[in-house]
Amino acid sequence: MTIKEGVLLDEKIIFRVTKEEADQLRLNAKEANMTPSKYIRQKLLGGRISKNESQSILKELYILGRKIDHLINQSVDHAPHMVETFDKLKACFERLSHDSQED
Repeated sequence: MTIKEGVLLDEKIIFRVTKEEADQLRLNAKEANMTPSKYIRQKLLGGRISKNESQSILKELYILGRKIDHLINQSVDHAPHMVETFDKLKACFERLSHDSQED
């Protein structure tokens, strides 16, 4: 028996699949940042599964934005192109954030 996210998982099911199916399951689960078991449970219960690529990009953009913001604030002679780059990065972040909320 295992407890995951506050839920007791007390049943075990074993089933056979082809190598290709197993590979696809592992890939889909990895892209959704889930274990294969969690991926199958989520699909079984009709839950929506989205790839976490957007979330990963958002995290990276946020980190980059913070670094650029820090550089701008620390530099007395910050170049205008640095501010422009920051503004573009911020716009991308907001657009991606909006798109991921619609998913």
